[in-house]
Amino acid sequence: MADSDNSSDDIANICLAKYASWSKSFKTQPRPNGILQYTILSGIVLSKPSKQDIKAENSNPLIENQRTLKCVSLATGSKCLPVSKMSPKGNILHDCHAEVLARRGYVRWIYEEIARIDSAGYLFVTGSEWIEECTHEKTDESEISRRFKLKDGVKIHMYVSTLPCGDASTLYIALAQLEENPDMAKLKSEHQLPSAGDNRIVRGRNNYSAYGALRTKPGRSDAEPTLSMSCSDKILLWTMTGLQGAHLSMIMDPTYLDEIVVGDVQLSDRDTMRIECQRAFNERMRTSLSEIAPPFQHRAPIVSFTSQNFVHSKSQVSSRPDRSDIVSAAECVIWIADSRETLEALTGGIRRGADLRTASLSPRARSKLCKASLFELHRDTMESLGLGPLTSGTYFESKQLAKEYQNIKHILRGSAGPLNGWVISGKQWEDFDPRS
Repeated sequence: MADSDNSSDDIANICLAKYASWSKSFKTQPRPNGILQYTILSGIVLSKPSKQDIKAENSNPLIENQRTLKCVSLATGSKCLPVSKMSPKGNILHDCHAEVLARRGYVRWIYEEIARIDSAGYLFVTGSEWIEECTHEKTDESEISRRFKLKDGVKIHMYVSTLPCGDASTLYIALAQLEENPDMAKLKSEHQLPSAGDNRIVRGRNNYSAYGALRTKPGRSDAEPTLSMSCSDKILLWTMTGLQGAHLSMIMDPTYLDEIVVGDVQLSDRDTMRIECQRAFNERMRTSLSEIAPPFQHRAPIVSFTSQNFVHSKSQVSSRPDRSDIVSAAECVIWIADSRETLEALTGGIRRGADLRTASLSPRARSKLCKASLFELHRDTMESLGLGPLTSGTYFESKQLAKEYQNIKHILRGSAGPLNGWVISGKQWEDFDPRS
């Protein structure tokens, strides 16, 4: 694919246009003291063949390449909570990096789309342009009579305004650090780790030379430790498990990223960074595919680049003539298409203006993308589909019912798996029931 062709620019532009349409209060703004802030923007875009493409037999190739696009989720953010601020009640978002929020927003959009197309109970009366109910062979996991999938021809694209944190951006950051601060670069790379295969966890941006290593957030080594894996590692996981997660996999076939469109990479660096991304999102997935049973598979996205600039990226804010110091924005914002409340701003993993001391008591204080909110949505959806008996138990217990999905993760994180050493939050942080 070309470095910056029409299709990748179109994906970027639909996300950038949606961000531009947000009211000022949801866009990244300078701090009260005038210090400028930057953030990361990421979105999930669905595409399908245009009607002209479907109908035309001998049509113009330019028309054949046209696809209908729909941005279903969009988010800004670059923060994650340290272990000391995590909640065992599922009511606080721990990882607020834009890519992670965009993926969770996509999951919520799928649930809400199922509700829209099944709005008359058991009668499938209202169509969706993107998903459909499907027939399936029953497995030991699903004596489930209702199941959905993306329609044929639908593709999933992720836009991210800069290289995802972790393995995909390690070399890019190392080269920049070497140019800006050689002494710091030497310090961070002097304790070398073996490249892919060692499976030891690297913290943040330490050990630049440890290409292929799993990394935790945040990038800064002087920040408190977290239980959040890097976005590169999570994208790698999704190439096997799909984007839909455990709960949704109970009623939805796996859905995989077809393309990642990355911004803020110079033309001269793109060939190198494409190789880096291919390693991060594809080549690290070294496991026996014979152990992976349908409907799961290994589907690595193609990597494309765009020259369309995000106005509040670090590079764009840094180039402003009025800037002095710049900092990463503490707030993140979530947008979900077709939702009753499309925009939501968060600080510290809860809604803007909420008090952490009362967040556990008030559902209004928590994000619609936190574990507790998505669990309630899952239960509501299952009950509306006549699958209520599968909604009992805690969040952790309910996830274990997705046996095929859990088996894939077990293989990937096992001693011989490519994700061996993955930091898992586990039952300690998921043993809650928001209805109790």
